[in-house]
Amino acid sequence: MLDFRRKRKTEEASRPSFPLFAFALRSAPLFFLFTFLLFSFIIKKVNARKDAVFMAENIREPKQKRSIEKKERIIEAGYKLFAEKGYFNTNTAEIAKVAGVSTGIVYGYFHDKRDILLGAMEIYIRKVFTPIFSLLDGISSLDFKKIIPSAIDHVVRAHKTNAAMHTTLHSLSSEDEIVAARFASLEEEMTKKMSEKLISLGYPRERVYEKVHTAMDVIQSIAHEEVYDKHSYIDYFVMRTLVTDMLVRLFEE
Repeated sequence: MLDFRRKRKTEEASRPSFPLFAFALRSAPLFFLFTFLLFSFIIKKVNARKDAVFMAENIREPKQKRSIEKKERIIEAGYKLFAEKGYFNTNTAEIAKVAGVSTGIVYGYFHDKRDILLGAMEIYIRKVFTPIFSLLDGISSLDFKKIIPSAIDHVVRAHKTNAAMHTTLHSLSSEDEIVAARFASLEEEMTKKMSEKLISLGYPRERVYEKVHTAMDVIQSIAHEEVYDKHSYIDYFVMRTLVTDMLVRLFEE
């Protein structure tokens, strides 16, 4: 009896594992589906990379007037949409539509959406800083009681006129090195140009760069207050007066 049971167990153990075989059959379609999806994903990435390389190698700089105007229209369309919708809520197809060109034309002039953003940033810089540079060019004396209020007026007005794009660009400056670097270089250019203007009018060179940079930071802060923060408990006329008096004393000490 004992030998019979042992023999039976041996026969059962030697039989093929049909449940395991059935599981393998059931799993095969899933395995092939997963393999197919993975393969498709890899092919898609490879093709996208090839397309990107192709577009990068075929970016052209327009030379004819019509082509130059077309590229400028794309940048202006980008500026408009980035200001209205923000950078991340705008895509290249929308920019192409507003510019009145095909998406392919856009990629003929720009690598990607970020490339358009950098072009739009230059429009913003021209709009904001051209009036300020004009103000500097018009300074003919060291009358800080006139220079400071005029500078505040110009900076506040520039922020109000370009508020939406200002918000978009400054929100990107913390994560985009090129945007941050462009603002830093512009700040340096402004500091040097203003300082050299004052020196040319006879202002002492000692600590002039530090004073100008301090004044720029304070004036930009008051512009942000008036345009963006808009605290109901703040009298901005009084704040302007306080800032003007403080900066006049800084330069006249």
